[in-house]
Amino acid sequence: MIKIALLLTGNELMSGCTLDSNSATIAQQVSKHGFYIAEKITIGDNPELLAEKLRIVKTLYPICIVNGGLGPTSDDTTAQAASRAFQQPLQVHPKAQEHLEQFSQQYQIPLNQANLKQAWLPKNAVTLPNSHGTALGFSYQETGCLYYFTPGVPEELEPMMTQSILPDLVQRFSPSLTLHSIQFSIFGIGESILQTQIDQALSKELLKNLNLSTRVHSSGVVSLQVSSTENPRRVQQAHQLLQESLQEWILAEKELSLEENIVTLLREQQKTLGIAESCTGGLLSSKITSIGGSSQCFLGGIISYSKAMKQQQLKM
Repeated sequence: MIKIALLLTGNELMSGCTLDSNSATIAQQVSKHGFYIAEKITIGDNPELLAEKLRIVKTLYPICIVNGGLGPTSDDTTAQAASRAFQQPLQVHPKAQEHLEQFSQQYQIPLNQANLKQAWLPKNAVTLPNSHGTALGFSYQETGCLYYFTPGVPEELEPMMTQSILPDLVQRFSPSLTLHSIQFSIFGIGESILQTQIDQALSKELLKNLNLSTRVHSSGVVSLQVSSTENPRRVQQAHQLLQESLQEWILAEKELSLEENIVTLLREQQKTLGIAESCTGGLLSSKITSIGGSSQCFLGGIISYSKAMKQQQLKM
């Protein structure tokens, strides 16, 4: 598989005000096409430091995806950092300016200097479409490294990855290896017991060319992924053995939250659900109704916090 460096920029990431979900999105998408994230670097909105990292990356990796810092505010300085790293002046890019003008007209937003800042890109940059926001992405080819600069807004990043960046990567690099993987959502056992079950089900010989990863969700669901780029038969063999070993704890053979599983099972079995809550204050009902299709199985809920309300409404 072909290595990719991932550079994330934003003071909000460094302070913890914003959780980084974009790196997971990027990693999941590139891994399906024969690429993988070999290194991830997160820095604040510091154009000097970002320029330094951009220069270092090209000596180590053939591809670098940069995420964040393309917007209209003063802390959005990724284009300036790229200009400094590549020693190319910033200039108004005709496509970027045209996109801003069309976006402004469509949504009746004044095209002020803050917005126009997003049209200034390094010379020789190639724009990437953004159908969901004002800031176009851009790519830049340096000797030995291809850079993609992407917006930090997840709703803008995802279509840019699937519609522009991934097709371009596949066309340029023609990766020969593909990631073969299976995934389970497990509930009812923790990671330590899960690992014991895996050790009993899969031999050391089988595990040689397999990568296993687990992730525990706040709901108690454990996501288990088994993958390989070398031997899809081993993945399928592991799939069968794990199905047998973990059958009583498998919620689904893909990554689903507990509430997604509940709604799926209710719909499949044509059953309905009502919820009475106290200390959770409507949280359970909120989680269920956040799932598409829940209206077919969720009847409603009662939040009964006081003792009097519990006696009156729930006869407790």
